[in-house]
Amino acid sequence: MSKKHILQKAFLEKEAIPAFNVSSLEVLQAIFKKSSELNYPVFIETSRWEAEHITPELLSDICMSLSKTYNIDYILHLDRAWDLEFIERCLKAWYNSISAEFWKDKTLDEIIELSKKARVLTDKYDAILEWVMEVVPIVYYENKESEIHTTDLNFALKFIEEVKPDMLCVAIWTQSWWMKNIKEIRYDILEDIAKVYPNLPLMIHGGSFIDEEIIKKVISLWVSKININAELRYAYSNKLKANLKAKPEEYAPYRLLDWVKEELEKVVEGKIRLMGRI
Repeated sequence: MSKKHILQKAFLEKEAIPAFNVSSLEVLQAIFKKSSELNYPVFIETSRWEAEHITPELLSDICMSLSKTYNIDYILHLDRAWDLEFIERCLKAWYNSISAEFWKDKTLDEIIELSKKARVLTDKYDAILEWVMEVVPIVYYENKESEIHTTDLNFALKFIEEVKPDMLCVAIWTQSWWMKNIKEIRYDILEDIAKVYPNLPLMIHGGSFIDEEIIKKVISLWVSKININAELRYAYSNKLKANLKAKPEEYAPYRLLDWVKEELEKVVEGKIRLMGRI
């Protein structure tokens, strides 16, 4: 079923939908619980690696079940996808949204051609196509120094014209603050794209650990989706480590993880309230 109406509603109301990366049941439960309590939809997002860890089919089934339990809608999104075969596997498993990223070792023309193939697939399954190009370098995940790029405006405009994505990922230097190499936020890139394509929802990576004023500013400039990953991972792992240290005699995982869910819920609620202006 198409979930494009969820994205369009946020865009028209100048709100943003938080996109939470998931790799465990506890994170999913926290997201659906708070989304339901606040009556605000979310993106449930997996990287290729997170999707393989859970499996797309199992994750989709769990999300559909939780959506019924909590009576709240959601969009299931595959983040940073570069493999057309895996993209189609996820779409067959009822993912509603795909971000296509074919930049590695490709010319601009090759990127456009591969993205057009992804567009054909998302049209086939009535899913959202989000386009991204080298927003977060792979070495980001290895905690190494790396140049962080910004969106090339001319190529972005050419890409939009040829591929017609439903949403555009824009790199404006909003990497998670703990990376320590943030430069001045390039709001001008958002403004320039919106001038040419005023009806195109925009999105950004790096929504963890950044100032609320930055979030509010980008939403005012037509950003309708903001990715949250590191902040959830830190909340999960730090609380679990603290639990293990404080209660070394406890061996039941569900008891240790119940306390973890409380920390995750705080992060989820804060982001929904901020982006949805609740």
